[in-house]
Amino acid sequence: MDPESMMLVMRTTQAMARTPTDLNLTLRPSSVGVVFADSTKLALPLSREETKFIQGGVDVIATAKWTKTGLEIERKVDGGGGVKDTFYVDEDGRLLLKREIEPLRGGKVEGILIYARKKG
Repeated sequence: MDPESMMLVMRTTQAMARTPTDLNLTLRPSSVGVVFADSTKLALPLSREETKFIQGGVDVIATAKWTKTGLEIERKVDGGGGVKDTFYVDEDGRLLLKREIEPLRGGKVEGILIYARKKG
């Protein structure tokens, strides 16, 4: 991969990995709509069917599916790197987001975000 393409892939993966302080999920019986922190808006079938789009000048493939733990949305950058988000509700009724970030050069970063309900 040439240096310019590698830089585009790295920047796109970094944008996808930004911490989503605001998140908008719209669930339907067979699809999910999601707006991420990087302003990416996706409508994905809940069938693992791949949805391709361009972000940051590179091709990205996204999938969504229900798993035993919750709703999983995965975005992979063509050329390496990606982000997998698993949304679920804990025993206290809080929405949690388990995020796994796979950088371009290997390794993995994992974390959990806890979203509180709005007061009022």
